[in-house]
Amino acid sequence: MIWVYHGRDIPDGYELDHINGDQTNNRIENLRLATHSENGFNAKIPSHSTSGHKGVSKRKGTNKWRAYITVNQRRRYLGTFGTIEEATAVRNAAAFATFGQFARETHEGGD
Repeated sequence: MIWVYHGRDIPDGYELDHINGDQTNNRIENLRLATHSENGFNAKIPSHSTSGHKGVSKRKGTNKWRAYITVNQRRRYLGTFGTIEEATAVRNAAAFATFGQFARETHEGGD
């Protein structure tokens, strides 16, 4: 409603994305047009995440961390790292290079 109130249309194939991920924040400056895929890139960290980071998981039986991004419904492995910080940095860099303005950092504290 806010988008339309400001005289803007939602073209076919697009939806509204909340830039900061807060769906209760409907200020016009927090809204943008996005494809369904772009909106997904900006999704919050899944509640089932055991690492607390998007695209980062711990390898079972080791103290290593894996980083990955999902592109076109396919998971792309980015490497295994000694610390969660290293895995997070690599995942963030790959996400911003791939998804641009729609990328969300792997840790909520980074927003």
